[in-house]
Amino acid sequence: MAISGKDSETMIVSSDSVSPKMVQTSLKSNLNQLLLEALKFVCCGMGLSETGQKQEIVTRLLKEIRGQTSLKVLTDEVEASGKEKE
Repeated sequence: MAISGKDSETMIVSSDSVSPKMVQTSLKSNLNQLLLEALKFVCCGMGLSETGQKQEIVTRLLKEIRGQTSLKVLTDEVEASGKEKE
């Protein structure tokens, strides 16, 4: 990951060097730091089941976020290809 800046407050990360796996690992790490009640609150807000152990809920959230991200990428690609034809 390419990071530049004089201190930790002015970090610039090159998007070319950030892989989807790195993003997923970071997201999983951040979700694991949340308390169970906070994870359940996020699930409720996303319309997901709030039941299960913490790791099950983290996995459920990761799958949902991954699905939404994939759908957004596909939608953006379809919209972009439609604009090119106009």
